[in-house]
Amino acid sequence: MVCIVVLLAWRPRALFPGWDTLETVRAVRDFFEVTALVLFAVLVLFETLALLSKQTPKKEHFFEVAAVISFALAVLCEVYAYPYSRRIDTLADRAIAKAIAEAQVKPLKQRVIEALNCMDPNVTFQLAKENRDITVVMPLPMTYCDELRKLCAERGAAQYITLVSVPPEKAMTLQTFGPHGSEVITTISFRVSTNLLAK
Repeated sequence: MVCIVVLLAWRPRALFPGWDTLETVRAVRDFFEVTALVLFAVLVLFETLALLSKQTPKKEHFFEVAAVISFALAVLCEVYAYPYSRRIDTLADRAIAKAIAEAQVKPLKQRVIEALNCMDPNVTFQLAKENRDITVVMPLPMTYCDELRKLCAERGAAQYITLVSVPPEKAMTLQTFGPHGSEVITTISFRVSTNLLAK
């Protein structure tokens, strides 16, 4: 088992199919994680059957061996899924960095609209519906907040969007935990101008 882990860490391209494609990496990781869950369920089934077969030693032995094999395969699937999980983070970071780099060449107004639509498409819809400047207060991942602050700090951004103080009763910061680690969510507030929708 240790040898497998070393090989997985040392030669990922040789051992992993689709290592450079985010969609393939996600699909393979999901396959191994689901397979591991199924194998753990099969392990429980075999252990139960072994307990029910106490009167027949041969059957009991067979089910115990099958349970051990199921456990070994489940662990192997989890070991194989782990590098894919790490790879997802790497490829996602690259995709975000590429998107940000490409976005930098777009006009500021278009980048503000795209950023708002990425956070919540209802913001631009509400702006068009009310036909006046609106103030938005929403919880966002810290990475989104940082990107929004950078966008608002750009020259000329104030005609479209400006940061405002978060009302004390709506201020919050919390940490969430998911399959790919923890993430900090915090409240941010900003004013969006109707200039954003002007032709």
